[in-house]
Amino acid sequence: MPRKPAGQSGTQPRQSELPLNTMPITMLRALVRNGDYPDNHLIISIWLERDRCCEDTEHGVFCQSCSHARQWSTYVQQAQLLIDTMADELIAKQWRCSCVNHMFRPMSSLKRLVRDDVSAMEFRRIEYEYLLNFEYIKNSLC
Repeated sequence: MPRKPAGQSGTQPRQSELPLNTMPITMLRALVRNGDYPDNHLIISIWLERDRCCEDTEHGVFCQSCSHARQWSTYVQQAQLLIDTMADELIAKQWRCSCVNHMFRPMSSLKRLVRDDVSAMEFRRIEYEYLLNFEYIKNSLC
């Protein structure tokens, strides 16, 4: 079944009713990917802040006990979700622009995690995919 454009998905809670800080990560990812609240850019920020590889993030200590592979996988998934969302023409333009504006977070984390030729090549592949998509859509966006 095709997705409905943003703002036409039926009855949704109002933005002020969204429990973003307690919502499961899978639901936050879905909100980001579907762009159902294109005027609430805080959703992306909260998702990126909460979607970390470590479970215990209450004390502001992130990723110290996680393996390199787990950290890498987490930030690749974040980057891919933002790329997929910004390239989706059924999503509101302001939401897609917000995804473009937030790409620096997973990309800077990935760049910090590059440690060998394989990870450097994977980083360049993701960066290229982002830049290629951005080049294709930039005139219709921001």
